[in-house]
This record gives sequence, structure tokens and C-alpha cells, in this order.
Amino acid sequence: MLVDEWAVRLDESVRRALRDVVSAFPFEADEHTVGPPATSAELAALRRRMPWVPDELVVLQQAVGAVSLPDICNGYFLYDVRGLVGVLDHDDGRPDRVAGAYQVDVVVFGGDGGGAQYAIALGDGAGRAGDRPAQAGPGGPILRLREAAYLGGEYEGPGISVIARDLPEFLAKLLAAVDAFGDGGRITDL
Repeated sequence: MLVDEWAVRLDESVRRALRDVVSAFPFEADEHTVGPPATSAELAALRRRMPWVPDELVVLQQAVGAVSLPDICNGYFLYDVRGLVGVLDHDDGRPDRVAGAYQVDVVVFGGDGGGAQYAIALGDGAGRAGDRPAQAGPGGPILRLREAAYLGGEYEGPGISVIARDLPEFLAKLLAAVDAFGDGGRITDL
């Protein structure tokens, strides 16, 4: 599925969930957004600051941008360009890293309302981009960083797991979770 088509379907699913499920909640819903897409200037700044950002994440930013679904399940959020750069708290020209069993460079691109973050591995998930010239390329598996400490550009902890083989699979799972929630309030885990 193309990213543009995914965004349209997600927006439709969100509207259905807000109408059929969230409207019955005893509180007023927060604002839910799909987009707007990043500007050319924002994308150029992202590539300058983080040249290793996987191409499909740039395409997602270019076509969709940020996603904010605070009342869907426990909340789902995909960061905009500022959010992608803002998560990186060091400026030494290297990506963040997941330590421990995975040993992979990542870009954190979203999170849920329960404290977990979503990260895309650089390349196929093997090796360390910081050991070679940082450049864009395909992304790898998507990891959920739950109960993960962050220190000096590295995530480590017992709750790190692979939840999708790539970004398209992750986006499909996110859409399925929103669809399930809109179908009677069922909460599914990505």
C-alpha cells in the first residue's frame, strides 16, 4: 500500500473511531491529526542533521508528516521532522543505538501513550552505521523500546523487541489497531 493511500485510510479509521467509540467516553476527545506533510525545507534540514535517516521514513514525512492519535487505544504518535531530530539528544554525527541483544543503530520515529517508543533500524539491522560514512538507505526492522533507558545515545533495557520487519508492516499494523479500536473499542498491541 502506498503511503498516501495509507494516510487516507488511517484518517477514515480515526474519524470512525472518534465517532463510534471515543464520542461515548466521559471526557472530551483531544485533537487527532494525520499530517500535515513536511516541507521541502524541513526535509532538507532533516537530511543535513541526520543523513542516515532511512529513505522510507523520509517518504513518510514527505507524504504524511506527524500523526497524533491521543485517544485511540492508549495513544499512537508518529513524530514530525522536529520530533525526529528532537529525540536525538547528542550532536556527534552518529545515530542513536539499541544496545544489548540487538546492537543496531536506530532512528526513533514515534511512540504510544504508555511510554514505549518506536524505532526503525538502519539498513537491515546489522552493524553500526557510525562505523562507516553516515548515509541514507533502506530501513530495517521496527523495534518497540519499552522499559528502555536512554544514556549517551544508547537505549538498553528488558522491554526492547522487534514488532515489524519493516516500516510498511508497522504502518499496516498501526492501521489495523486503529480499525480494531473503531470496531467496538478493541485494543490491540502493535
